[in-house]
Amino acid sequence: MFKKTVLMMIAIVVLAVPASRAEGWYLGALVNFNSMVDDIDFGTALGTVTTSFDEDPSFGLALGYDTSMIRFEGEIMMREVGVEDHILAGDALPGPTGEAEVMSIMGNAIYDFNREGALQPYLGLGLGWADVELGGFGVEPIPDVLNDSDSGFAYQFFAGVGLELSENWSLFLDYRFFVASDLSLTASADAGAVSSEVDFESQDLVFGVRYSF
Repeated sequence: MFKKTVLMMIAIVVLAVPASRAEGWYLGALVNFNSMVDDIDFGTALGTVTTSFDEDPSFGLALGYDTSMIRFEGEIMMREVGVEDHILAGDALPGPTGEAEVMSIMGNAIYDFNREGALQPYLGLGLGWADVELGGFGVEPIPDVLNDSDSGFAYQFFAGVGLELSENWSLFLDYRFFVASDLSLTASADAGAVSSEVDFESQDLVFGVRYSF
């Protein structure tokens, strides 16, 4: 019943709103309730550790300009995910600790389809920079096996749909694949000071609201 009610409300809005978005600046707020971060591998004196992560929320802001053909925007996003498991030699280590914090600054280019309709699918590409900090990776007796950070090139692809509610307000929902690549991270001296090359990859389902000035 709830799903039917939501679909009916969306249908009413789509049919009732004659959308025609104009050129100009806009501000967006983004929230992702479930960051799905891929496993990463890092080296220690005892061997390679594979770390998996919890699915935690992330938040962001975007400032953009709509040219009436392509939207260009700057985006800042904060991701923070806790460690779920550390696996060494096929066995999950007891009492895993640690979290990953990622701040990304991206420049996005977005192409909207069906610009005269209320529902507007879109595709986007983003390029930028990310700072990744992996802190307290280890187990409860030894929480600092890996405690390092690095920054570098990042990119993302996304696809979604926007719903124009009025001349100024829009909602949007999209899927994003985000990568911060070629990060160099080094385990603590007690863990052998082994250096590893790591890619931080995240798949996100992002919901947002946009206000056009």
